[in-house]
Amino acid sequence: MADQAMLLVADDDPAVRQSLERTLTREGYGVVLAPDGQAALDRLRQGGIDLLLSDLKMPGLTGLELLKQAREAAPDVDVILLTAFG
Repeated sequence: MADQAMLLVADDDPAVRQSLERTLTREGYGVVLAPDGQAALDRLRQGGIDLLLSDLKMPGLTGLELLKQAREAAPDVDVILLTAFG
């Protein structure tokens, strides 16, 4: 599908990554997974990503730090931050 949006999912919890991948793939999106913020930023810099879904609280590069660097690396990519913490 040429018009398929490509989503990058960054979360340190493998179960969350897999769940989002299954759900988003079933809905017709292309999905790329990253186990942490740095891996997500590296993948984002390669291009071809339409939306970044990131956990807020990750070890190393946090979701907020990733957001800040993503804005510089790929300013046209929208970002949604997720958290399991209230």
